[in-house]
Amino acid sequence: MNTQSKLIAAAMLLGASSLAQATTVYKILTVMDGSSGFGASLFHDASGSNIASGNTLADIPSISVVSGTFDDGSGTLNVTMHVSTGGTFTLSGSGLIFDGSGTLAANSQLSISFTNPTGALQDDEIGFWPGYLCCGKTDQDPNSFVAGNGMMVMSLWGANFGGGTFTGSYDDAFGNRLATYGMDLRLGMAPVPVPAAVWLFGSGLLGLAGVARRS
Repeated sequence: MNTQSKLIAAAMLLGASSLAQATTVYKILTVMDGSSGFGASLFHDASGSNIASGNTLADIPSISVVSGTFDDGSGTLNVTMHVSTGGTFTLSGSGLIFDGSGTLAANSQLSISFTNPTGALQDDEIGFWPGYLCCGKTDQDPNSFVAGNGMMVMSLWGANFGGGTFTGSYDDAFGNRLATYGMDLRLGMAPVPVPAAVWLFGSGLLGLAGVARRS
């Protein structure tokens, strides 16, 4: 392969990489309510034996997204939302990787921070279990990322666990419950359109490659 061909091949790989990366980014549009296992998006206490349910601490209103994006290639989520008790909260981090069926592939965690935390809702890490968790597959299940209602829907259920690395347990080594609050959340999102300049760049590279093959 001569120098010109190598340069063309490298440029095409760069262009293809740019196109692929652009199509994995989603803009978060809204907070959604669900009908199967998730009646609302909210924070609840983690008292009792099952942290999946508890008394409501704060609602997350449907029209509450301040800003947010999700990159399904790196699993990076950054979103800021309003909470009914006042102020906002932010979820951020990477590693939310979903498998071919749209369910979370492994134990994952996100950082959470509040602008106006209450005694129960404090800055912490939120841990999420992988795989099929519940609810009969009649709606978007936790923890999943699947199509629904004309958009992509990410359903998250998790709880805080006292920091560190989430390994699948919300308890300490002695079986004492560390979690103080849980979160149910459904986010509706849509792909960010690929910039026209990127498509033109990719088309130009394909044309250049065709010319090179004919010469």
